[in-house]
Amino acid sequence: MTIGAHAPADMVCGFGITVVVDEMLYALSYHFREKQHSFGVMSWGSTAPDALQQPTEGWSWKTLPPPPPTFHRRVNSYALHPDGCTIFMSTANFMTAPSKGCMGTYSFNTKDSVWRWHGEWALPFSGQAHFDRELNAWVGLHWDGYISACQVASPSCHNTTPTLQLDCQTTKEKLFCKDRKPHMGASLTYMGTSKFCLVQGVEEEQALGGHDGCVLHITIFGLKFNHKGELRITDHRSTRSFIVSSHKDHFMPVAFWM
Repeated sequence: MTIGAHAPADMVCGFGITVVVDEMLYALSYHFREKQHSFGVMSWGSTAPDALQQPTEGWSWKTLPPPPPTFHRRVNSYALHPDGCTIFMSTANFMTAPSKGCMGTYSFNTKDSVWRWHGEWALPFSGQAHFDRELNAWVGLHWDGYISACQVASPSCHNTTPTLQLDCQTTKEKLFCKDRKPHMGASLTYMGTSKFCLVQGVEEEQALGGHDGCVLHITIFGLKFNHKGELRITDHRSTRSFIVSSHKDHFMPVAFWM
């Protein structure tokens, strides 16, 4: 295990996302107080401060071009294109009426360090979506607990198609637990070969000896298209639950797969 370099000061304490591309970590952060974005990448390489010192290797950060001015402050959904170098991001400004362009989808090409606007439409997910080669689709989570798979947008599409509609399929079965207790957040992790892991946090009173805490519900499931082209959850689904720390006010469940 390796500990990476601390993020630059302008990227700390903001709302943001992270995406791994070709063994490099791309991070986009938004500071509400300064009302500006910070964008950078952490990679492994030489960390010598100048040519007079012997070069050493380690993790370091590099500043990248920030999003265009029309980029709204919050990224609602994002996905890495199967080309391995294009990150798609959809934004929304909830303080703006839909007629004024509250939605927008952008992409960043990691090879050319170029931003591109793709129009006033959004990826149909909440949080990160993942590309599955067997389904040939992006797969992501809806805010209400359903799973969707949609066609992959072309990196070359641009604002001549401002209201692009991606072909999308959604499961009929909701994967969120049926508990009516307060929902604390959820994330979807791709495990390969159309297999996924859903992690959901639910607030739980008296969870830890009389102290408020939360319960993690972990669901592992598979996806497939049936003969009608409908997205279905496969039968080999498993669900487990775990009680976690009482520090629920600063806890957001996120899983990763190695």
